[in-house]
Amino acid sequence: MSLVAMGRDLRSRRRAAGLTQAGLAEAVGTRPVMVGRWERGEAVPSMDEAIRLAEILDLDPAVAAGWSAVALRTAPDPGGPPSAAEAAPGPPSPTR
Repeated sequence: MSLVAMGRDLRSRRRAAGLTQAGLAEAVGTRPVMVGRWERGEAVPSMDEAIRLAEILDLDPAVAAGWSAVALRTAPDPGGPPSAAEAAPGPPSPTR
């Protein structure tokens, strides 16, 4: 996802949440001018800002940071199969 596309998505989500740039900036802990720069694709949020954006706008933090095209946070199905990380065996236990 390009920065411009990410910014458009961010703007759309902010508006859908009923927030102004100033309101989102306050919730994230930054200035409104930075929210505008993110929405125009001129800058990306810091990791801390991305985490707060993800919580506020229900985004995957990687998306909020501009690292991924995965748009919505999805929770694993508790009754579904284990993820690859859960299913993969760990390193062997040392034996003594």
